[in-house]
Amino acid sequence: VAGFLFTLTNPSLLLAQALLYGYVASRLAHFLAYLTAQTHDMRATFWTIGSLILIFMTGNVLLAALGVV
Repeated sequence: VAGFLFTLTNPSLLLAQALLYGYVASRLAHFLAYLTAQTHDMRATFWTIGSLILIFMTGNVLLAALGVV
């Protein structure tokens, strides 16, 4: 939902691609780390990267809704 709403704010193509591909890559890396029984620290790092991207997109949507951006 956050990604869809983010695209409705009309971000630059490069920013949208970087964030959305980065989010998918981080979740895929987290899945692969979990699948191969990596340490919690490695899995948490990949999960945190995806979460930070999601927080950035959500913040951007909220700022756009308030008319700040």
